[in-house]
Amino acid sequence: MTLTHRFWVGNTPKQGLWAEKVFNKVESLEQLETNLEKVAFPKNPDDLFGHDPYSMILGDGWEGFNEILLKEYGTHPDIGFVEAEVLPPGTIGCDFKGKGIDLNPGTVQSKYKGRSKAWQLELAEGPDMKLERFLAQSQNAYGVDVASKTNMLVITNAIGINYWTADELLFGKVRCLGREHIKYLVNNNPAFWAQARAMIMSTNPHINFG
Repeated sequence: MTLTHRFWVGNTPKQGLWAEKVFNKVESLEQLETNLEKVAFPKNPDDLFGHDPYSMILGDGWEGFNEILLKEYGTHPDIGFVEAEVLPPGTIGCDFKGKGIDLNPGTVQSKYKGRSKAWQLELAEGPDMKLERFLAQSQNAYGVDVASKTNMLVITNAIGINYWTADELLFGKVRCLGREHIKYLVNNNPAFWAQARAMIMSTNPHINFG
């Protein structure tokens, strides 16, 4: 099974493949976060070759992980999202489109927060969050039913979406897969990570986890 997100082929072997550094020997969400931030903020900034650490490594790395999560666990009732398709860089509001648990159009937005605060942070609408835009784009650009309460999903390493944002601004129509639930699915699960690395190597032959 191959992957399509640009993170898997986003830089050259000469630069040191980010995906290999991030996913090597990872067995938990916490290790993934640590590796993402080590790669994004190296001791020598020149190691980034001018790439933006926030969008190209933290953002893309989290989206790449989400692609794997959706492929491995898409039919799990807690995720309920299948036929996930990565949307092009720069797409407004959404990161994936596909089908929800009822097999009608669905969308996913990925939200990564720095590890130092993610464990105690709830997502809230604001200039840097724009969750309302996810709702609007899902319904108007990707055909998600206005009445659906199952087919828009946010995947985040934060705790979740705060109550006011989820219920008042998003009308209870956006589900969230948050930190503790992700840990439940992937921590202490060697089979998940082995399959993830197999998919990464299948996608980019330059990557070898040994």
